[in-house]
Amino acid sequence: MCTVTYIKHNNQYFFTSNRDENIKRTSALHPQKYYSGDFHLYYPKDPQGNGTWFCIKNDGRICILLNGAQKKHVSQGPYHKSRGLVLLELIMKKEMISGWEALNLENIEPFTIIAFSNGMLHQLRWDGTNKESIPLNPDESYIWSSATLYSDDIISQKKVMFKGFLYENISNIDADRILNFHSTTKKENVDAESHSISKELVITKNITQCIMTHKDFTLSHVDLLTDEKTIINAETVVA
Repeated sequence: MCTVTYIKHNNQYFFTSNRDENIKRTSALHPQKYYSGDFHLYYPKDPQGNGTWFCIKNDGRICILLNGAQKKHVSQGPYHKSRGLVLLELIMKKEMISGWEALNLENIEPFTIIAFSNGMLHQLRWDGTNKESIPLNPDESYIWSSATLYSDDIISQKKVMFKGFLYENISNIDADRILNFHSTTKKENVDAESHSISKELVITKNITQCIMTHKDFTLSHVDLLTDEKTIINAETVVA
């Protein structure tokens, strides 16, 4: 839940996320289809919190979670519930932005959610006290990094790397090139480049990606510890 990119190219929307976790944390379950009323949800599950960091609803919505808000915070748990459960609650709201405003986030640890719905992109943040909703230009490209794991210097470094990646691949962006970018910016690589050592034994355990069009999507999930890969193709439906 710690590095996310968004790119629009040739009427395709690319969402890609690195899940950086303590190496001792229970491995996530690979993505599956879950039934929820008239719609389906597709997501990898965190068996420890029973939530997720990356969810697609088959009406074309996507929500992606990063731990922490704008700045690094001190954990004051135990908290009321997992942030991954908050993401699932949000994506099932009839309208996500008004649903976001109505969410009760008391005693929930700070987080950021990248939310996409009906062609609109938003950055949603909870810092433990205040909510924030920022509309973003869906024709632009973005990268986010978790403030809980990365210093300001490394976050800036990753933005520079992302800008260089976009410049070099401006005419031939595709899923494999984006996955390769995420592989070269995973937790241990960035630490090595910055000459720092992760005291929490945090590594990038999974890379999850969704390629969405106006009529369908492809969800892929790579377990970097086992090299297992799951790919799901599905059509979107009218909400």
